[in-house]
Amino acid sequence: MLSASNSLFVKPWLSLRWALTRRQRKNNFVCPARFDQADSTAADLTGKKFLHFLTTWGRFCSATDCTTAARPDKAVSADQLRHLALDCVDALEALDPAPCPALRQQLSAWQPATGSLQDALAESRLGPLLPNVPQSLARNCTCPQDTAAFCHARAVGRLLDLAAADTEKRVRQLRDGVPKQFWALDLAHSFSGAAKDCCIEVGDINSLPMQALWRGMNALPWQGPPAVNGRGFLSVLFEATANPQLDPAAQKALFYQKNHFLLAPDYCYLHSRFGFHVVAAEARLTDSPADNHLRFQLQGGAANLERRRLRALLVADLLTPFGFRAEVRHDAVAAWCSHLDMEEGRALAAIMGYIAIHTRQLDMIMQDTAEVAARRATMLAHCQTLLRGQSLS
Repeated sequence: MLSASNSLFVKPWLSLRWALTRRQRKNNFVCPARFDQADSTAADLTGKKFLHFLTTWGRFCSATDCTTAARPDKAVSADQLRHLALDCVDALEALDPAPCPALRQQLSAWQPATGSLQDALAESRLGPLLPNVPQSLARNCTCPQDTAAFCHARAVGRLLDLAAADTEKRVRQLRDGVPKQFWALDLAHSFSGAAKDCCIEVGDINSLPMQALWRGMNALPWQGPPAVNGRGFLSVLFEATANPQLDPAAQKALFYQKNHFLLAPDYCYLHSRFGFHVVAAEARLTDSPADNHLRFQLQGGAANLERRRLRALLVADLLTPFGFRAEVRHDAVAAWCSHLDMEEGRALAAIMGYIAIHTRQLDMIMQDTAEVAARRATMLAHCQTLLRGQSLS
């Protein structure tokens, strides 16, 4: 027997409702550019679908950032926020259709707890989301910002899965004089040089955000892990023995995942495992400041939860002086900024790259107040130098 949701009476009404909703959204917002599916390889087509998704994701970020920054001329209503999140779901469907019905169902039931959109934007329960979040988490996305964040994580995860499989040999290992432990997936004509033994020289990559990130990552050689006292060492030792992800037999063991760049001429996404923690940095830099945004995420670590939480707070303290808005939950930090001109974005992307490298393994010393204060001062000074476009060496 047909259920109520699948009955002949309800089905046409649902189809009509969604058609009208999409038509209203098209009237209110500029639709992303369509892509031609003809004569495309599977990797090309997936990359184009992702760039299509990126347009909707950037529009959602821009709208929420304007609202939280108290810009009444650019602020959106709660209903518009819902439609923007639905756009993200529509764009995700081309990449990963499985969680989309649950996301639409949750959004259709969403009502802001108060009349204030500022309060509505604070309803997020999930916090920072990294790629490959489980599909079951879609039912916890009860507000637009959680829905959009989930869509972004799943879309990036789809591209990382493609890079890991690499059935069409489109992923190239980065070479900067010597091969590096980073691999790059070209989404849209960002490789300007020929491949050499499955490698690509960093100088042959036509991606402005990636070049800025790479400059910060290599601005100063990493000095290695900090000296650890007895308590810090025991904390790391206990965490290592208790962490199931470190089992080499696990399908996605922590140390067995490659570090990837997803690249386009105006876009870069870095997903990297540094020891026990994961770092994600995203940058889009175009001629239009309204389309530009930066995001930095860090989660995990080798020490206990308190030390990892303190390291997340340190990262937030390092980024907020440069215009980033940061959110810390447990041992995870997410920081973002938008509406940047290209030169400012390049400098801030370099800062993200520097922080990605030089906060490695700092969770082990985070309860040494004097050591942390000294490192914070040094790193802030280095970031100021990078902001001015100067060299650290």
